Amino acid sequence: RVQGEKARAEETAARTRRLTARIDALIDGVMEAWLGRAEAVTGEIRTANRKLQESLRRIRARTDVARNFVRAMSLLDRVTRALEGLLGRR
Repeated sequence: RVQGEKARAEETAARTRRLTARIDALIDGVMEAWLGRAEAVTGEIRTANRKLQESLRRIRARTDVARNFVRAMSLLDRVTRALEGLLGRR
């Protein structure tokens, strides 16, 4: 009886190690995918920020205010959507 329990305990330990290894591999994969997406989103945010700053400069200079205001709002919306995608809220 004790020998059977020992064998089951060893089998359970082996299965636990295999399951842990699979979970670790899945977590690594998710982290790599997230980091890759984070880099892309950061690039999108940098581009949007540069364009937003230009639109704000033109608004301050009173150059085509309405068009630049709409552009600025569009860029802010784009950044918000990119961040939501990164956080998995899309």
